Amino acid sequence: LPETMMLASSSYGVVGLGVMGSSLILNLAEKTGSPVSGFDLSAEKCASAEARALAEGFAAGQVRCFSELGAFVESLSVPRKVVLLVPAGPAVDACLGAMGPLLSP
Repeated sequence: LPETMMLASSSYGVVGLGVMGSSLILNLAEKTGSPVSGFDLSAEKCASAEARALAEGFAAGQVRCFSELGAFVESLSVPRKVVLLVPAGPAVDACLGAMGPLLSP
C-alpha cells in the first residue's frame, strides 16, 4: 500500500453501512479513485464493508470504516462531504446532532 494512500484524507464519507450504504461506499471509491470513509455504530458492519472492498479488488485503505464518529469525521478532507443513509426521522436527528459539533463551519 503506497504511503500516500494511507495518509490521504477521504474525499467522501458515508454514514450508515447497511445494504445501500455499503454499496454506495464502494461505488464512490471506484468512481472517485480516492479513499472513501464509512461510519456505522455496528463494528460488524464496518468490518463487513471493508472485507467486501478487499474481496472486490480495492486496495487496502481505499475504503476505511469507523465505528467512532470523531475518527470518521477526522478522516475526511475539508470541506467535508457526508452522505447520510440512515432511516428517516429520529435517526437522522440523532446523527446530525452528534456530527454537527465535530464538523468545522
